[in-house]
Amino acid sequence: IPLRLIFRMDIYGKPKASIEFKWLFGLVKKTVALQRRRPERRRARLQQLLKFLRSRSTLRNVLRLSRDVLRRLKIDDFATDFRLGLDDPADTGLLFAAIGPPTFLLNSFLNRRIRLQPVFDDGPVFEGYLEAAISLHPIHMISPLVRFLFSSTDLSFLKHLLLNRWRKKN
Repeated sequence: IPLRLIFRMDIYGKPKASIEFKWLFGLVKKTVALQRRRPERRRARLQQLLKFLRSRSTLRNVLRLSRDVLRRLKIDDFATDFRLGLDDPADTGLLFAAIGPPTFLLNSFLNRRIRLQPVFDDGPVFEGYLEAAISLHPIHMISPLVRFLFSSTDLSFLKHLLLNRWRKKN
Protein backbone atom coordinates (compact mmCIF):
# COMPACT_ATOMS: atom_id res chain seq x y z
CA ILE A 1 0.00 0.00 0.00
CA PRO A 2 1.69 3.22 -1.11
CA LEU A 3 2.47 6.16 1.12
CA ARG A 4 1.94 9.47 -0.61
CA LEU A 5 3.93 12.57 0.39
CA ILE A 6 2.75 15.97 -0.79
CA PHE A 7 5.22 18.80 -0.30
CA ARG A 8 3.92 22.38 -0.59
CA MET A 9 5.88 25.61 -0.36
CA ASP A 10 4.52 29.14 -0.78
CA ILE A 11 6.79 32.15 -0.93
CA TYR A 12 4.60 35.23 -0.87
CA GLY A 13 6.12 37.41 1.81
CA LYS A 14 7.01 34.98 4.57
CA PRO A 15 7.87 31.47 3.30
CA LYS A 16 5.54 28.66 4.37
CA ALA A 17 6.14 24.96 3.80
CA SER A 18 4.30 21.79 4.72
CA ILE A 19 4.38 18.06 4.09
CA GLU A 20 1.18 16.04 3.97
CA PHE A 21 1.36 12.29 4.50
CA LYS A 22 -1.45 10.15 3.07
CA TRP A 23 -1.70 6.42 3.59
CA LEU A 24 -4.36 3.80 2.87
CA PHE A 25 -5.54 5.80 -0.15
CA GLY A 26 -6.20 8.95 1.89
CA LEU A 27 -7.92 7.38 4.91
CA VAL A 28 -4.95 8.22 7.15
CA LYS A 29 -3.69 11.80 6.77
CA LYS A 30 -1.20 13.92 8.66
CA THR A 31 -0.01 17.41 7.74
CA VAL A 32 3.21 18.77 9.21
CA ALA A 33 4.07 22.46 8.88
CA LEU A 34 7.79 22.97 8.44
CA GLN A 35 9.26 25.75 10.54
CA ARG A 36 12.68 27.31 10.78
CA ARG A 37 14.78 26.06 13.65
CA ARG A 38 16.75 28.21 16.00
CA PRO A 39 20.36 28.71 14.83
CA GLU A 40 21.94 27.13 17.94
CA ARG A 41 19.85 23.99 17.53
CA ARG A 42 20.66 23.83 13.83
CA ARG A 43 24.39 24.24 14.55
CA ALA A 44 24.39 21.41 17.09
CA ARG A 45 22.65 19.05 14.68
CA LEU A 46 25.01 20.04 11.88
CA GLN A 47 28.01 19.25 14.09
CA GLN A 48 26.58 15.81 14.88
CA LEU A 49 25.95 15.18 11.19
CA LEU A 50 29.50 16.22 10.25
CA LYS A 51 30.88 13.89 12.92
CA PHE A 52 28.81 11.13 11.40
CA LEU A 53 29.94 11.80 7.82
CA ARG A 54 33.68 12.09 8.56
CA SER A 55 34.24 8.39 8.07
CA ARG A 56 34.68 7.36 4.43
CA SER A 57 32.64 4.21 4.86
CA THR A 58 29.82 6.17 6.49
CA LEU A 59 29.72 8.63 3.61
CA ARG A 60 29.65 5.72 1.16
CA ASN A 61 26.79 4.11 3.11
CA VAL A 62 24.80 7.38 3.18
CA LEU A 63 25.25 7.81 -0.57
CA ARG A 64 24.17 4.20 -1.17
CA LEU A 65 21.10 4.71 1.06
CA SER A 66 20.19 7.92 -0.79
CA ARG A 67 20.57 6.23 -4.17
CA ASP A 68 18.49 3.21 -3.11
CA VAL A 69 15.71 5.35 -1.63
CA LEU A 70 15.57 7.70 -4.64
CA ARG A 71 15.25 4.71 -6.98
CA ARG A 72 12.17 3.58 -5.09
CA LEU A 73 10.37 6.95 -5.16
CA LYS A 74 7.85 7.80 -7.84
CA ILE A 75 7.11 11.43 -8.64
CA ASP A 76 3.37 11.63 -9.30
CA ASP A 77 2.99 15.36 -9.73
CA PHE A 78 5.27 18.38 -9.79
CA ALA A 79 4.15 21.96 -10.30
CA THR A 80 5.97 25.19 -9.71
CA ASP A 81 5.32 28.82 -10.56
CA PHE A 82 7.91 31.39 -9.52
CA ARG A 83 8.50 35.04 -10.29
CA LEU A 84 12.16 35.94 -10.12
CA GLY A 85 13.89 39.27 -10.53
CA LEU A 86 17.23 40.77 -9.54
CA ASP A 87 18.26 44.39 -8.83
CA ASP A 88 19.55 44.96 -12.34
CA PRO A 89 17.32 43.98 -15.29
CA ALA A 90 20.45 42.97 -17.24
CA ASP A 91 21.35 40.48 -14.49
CA THR A 92 17.81 39.12 -14.60
CA GLY A 93 18.16 38.66 -18.36
CA LEU A 94 21.48 36.82 -17.94
CA LEU A 95 19.98 34.59 -15.26
CA PHE A 96 17.05 33.65 -17.47
CA ALA A 97 19.37 33.07 -20.43
CA ALA A 98 21.02 30.38 -18.28
CA ILE A 99 17.94 28.79 -16.65
CA GLY A 100 15.41 29.25 -19.46
CA PRO A 101 16.53 26.44 -21.80
CA PRO A 102 16.78 23.75 -19.07
CA THR A 103 13.33 24.79 -17.81
CA PHE A 104 11.90 24.47 -21.32
CA LEU A 105 13.47 21.01 -21.72
CA LEU A 106 12.11 19.84 -18.35
CA ASN A 107 8.63 21.03 -19.30
CA SER A 108 8.84 19.32 -22.69
CA PHE A 109 10.27 15.94 -21.76
CA LEU A 110 9.01 15.35 -18.23
CA ASN A 111 5.50 16.72 -18.75
CA ARG A 112 5.67 18.75 -15.54
CA ARG A 113 4.30 22.22 -14.90
CA ILE A 114 7.38 24.35 -14.35
CA ARG A 115 6.94 28.06 -14.83
CA LEU A 116 9.61 30.66 -14.12
CA GLN A 117 8.64 34.21 -14.93
CA PRO A 118 11.23 37.02 -15.09
CA VAL A 119 10.48 40.31 -13.35
CA PHE A 120 12.46 43.22 -14.76
CA ASP A 121 10.87 46.25 -13.12
CA ASP A 122 10.18 45.58 -9.41
CA GLY A 123 13.73 45.18 -8.11
CA PRO A 124 14.69 41.98 -6.31
CA VAL A 125 11.72 39.58 -6.35
CA PHE A 126 11.41 35.91 -5.44
CA GLU A 127 7.89 34.67 -4.96
CA GLY A 128 5.75 31.77 -6.01
CA TYR A 129 4.82 28.24 -5.05
CA LEU A 130 5.99 24.68 -5.45
CA GLU A 131 3.96 21.51 -5.04
CA ALA A 132 5.25 17.97 -5.46
CA ALA A 133 3.54 14.64 -4.86
CA ILE A 134 5.68 11.55 -4.32
CA SER A 135 4.60 7.94 -3.82
CA LEU A 136 6.59 5.22 -2.13
CA HIS A 137 5.92 1.74 -0.86
CA PRO A 138 7.20 1.47 2.73
CA ILE A 139 7.89 -2.25 2.35
CA HIS A 140 10.39 -1.44 -0.41
CA MET A 141 12.37 0.78 2.00
CA ILE A 142 13.15 -2.03 4.43
CA SER A 143 16.15 -3.52 2.65
CA PRO A 144 18.06 -0.21 2.13
CA LEU A 145 17.37 0.86 5.72
CA VAL A 146 18.46 -2.47 7.19
CA ARG A 147 21.64 -2.43 5.08
CA PHE A 148 22.37 1.11 6.28
CA LEU A 149 21.55 0.61 9.96
CA PHE A 150 23.50 -2.60 10.39
CA SER A 151 26.75 -1.53 8.79
CA SER A 152 29.44 -1.57 11.48
CA THR A 153 30.46 2.12 11.44
CA ASP A 154 26.90 3.37 11.34
CA LEU A 155 25.85 1.07 14.15
CA SER A 156 28.62 2.39 16.40
CA PHE A 157 27.71 5.99 15.59
CA LEU A 158 24.03 5.31 16.24
CA LYS A 159 24.95 3.90 19.64
CA HIS A 160 27.07 6.99 20.37
CA LEU A 161 24.24 9.31 19.29
CA LEU A 162 21.62 7.56 21.42
CA LEU A 163 23.89 7.52 24.48
CA ASN A 164 24.55 11.26 24.13
CA ARG A 165 20.82 12.01 23.91
CA TRP A 166 20.11 9.80 26.89
CA ARG A 167 22.82 11.55 28.95
CA LYS A 168 21.44 14.98 28.07
CA LYS A 169 17.95 13.99 29.22
CA ASN A 170 19.17 12.57 32.55
